[in-house]
Amino acid sequence: MACIPKEKGGWGLIDIEKQNEVLLLKNLHKFFHKMDIPWVQMIWEKHYRNGKLSNHVKKGTFWCKDNLDQESI
Repeated sequence: MACIPKEKGGWGLIDIEKQNEVLLLKNLHKFFHKMDIPWVQMIWEKHYRNGKLSNHVKKGTFWCKDNLDQESI
């Protein structure tokens, strides 16, 4: 009810969850397309010096890391 436009009987409030998702997707788009933006360039230069994303990254909780290590045994 709160996010329905005023013209349709709602309060006309922005759905913050959807707004956040859209903004995160915009940033992902900028990052993956290596747009000419300082923060994008900084991340690519600092973490992806070879210009490619890693196919296999072991990140996550200690539990996930331990499970990944167990699979390779």
